[in-house]
Amino acid sequence: MKTATFLNQTSVQAAAHEVSVIRVRGNYNGTANNQWLMLFDSNGQPAPPNGTAPMIAAIPVYVGAAFFAEFELGSLEFTNGVYAALSSTQESLTLSNQTMDITVEIQHTEEPQGTSFAGDTTTGVDSLVVYASSATTNLFAIRAENNASGIGYLQLFTAPTPSTGQLPHMQWTFSAGQTRQFQFGKQGIHPVDGAVASEAMGVYLYGSSTSNSFTATTGSHWNIQAEFGATSKG
Repeated sequence: MKTATFLNQTSVQAAAHEVSVIRVRGNYNGTANNQWLMLFDSNGQPAPPNGTAPMIAAIPVYVGAAFFAEFELGSLEFTNGVYAALSSTQESLTLSNQTMDITVEIQHTEEPQGTSFAGDTTTGVDSLVVYASSATTNLFAIRAENNASGIGYLQLFTAPTPSTGQLPHMQWTFSAGQTRQFQFGKQGIHPVDGAVASEAMGVYLYGSSTSNSFTATTGSHWNIQAEFGATSKG
């Protein structure tokens, strides 16, 4: 495992070759609210332009607070390299004029042992159970389509039946009729919610009509398919 630390940066090339990210941690040094840390599968030549969507949902960072993300059980694979940037917008990159201190822990990749699928691309739903809480299962990919007439939000929770207003673990924004596909590398990602008495480690996908807080959708306008499974150490 290798640790790379950078101080007072707006964007950094943490690695310029194929790696897996185990942890990302650091501090936000700026004074403006609503900043997001984004990770890109890029060798930085050139750096991702403004408007590029990050590889995973952006990590919110707040004034005076540390930020932390961990991708367990082999973590998240980057094929070309790891490029981290601070953005003033959440869904796609708008390079910030603020700075951060950031440490990225990386290692060689792992291979999946085998994968399974939940859901499909034709059946309309409002939610999808990908897998129940598990310490050994990772999420590898999501493909989803919003067939509603307006903007929708696909939200990931680590436990079932979120309450109205609950904050999602991750979120992706869809315009009306939009199909999006998200790949999380050979190792996948392993969402963990440690804010509860017993850590929740499931993957439950829900359509929401509100951003960054859950409001259940109705009408089964979502088509959702997810790939999941385990990884073995290489």
